Amino acid sequence: MVEVSVGDGPVLASLSPSAPTSGPYDYITLRASFAVVDGAHDVRVRLRGPLRLARVGFSG
Repeated sequence: MVEVSVGDGPVLASLSPSAPTSGPYDYITLRASFAVVDGAHDVRVRLRGPLRLARVGFSG
């Protein structure tokens, strides 16, 4: 599971892959929408379980 939060705030998005990949270097894309936060903040991405994170991106 991947959890995204801003600063010490609550989890804004929680994502889980629907099934494991066939190998440790096979990737899938997870996407989530959440409210826009004004100003500069720390973004926390928490991985729970046997996950690897290749990239985090934002668009708006």
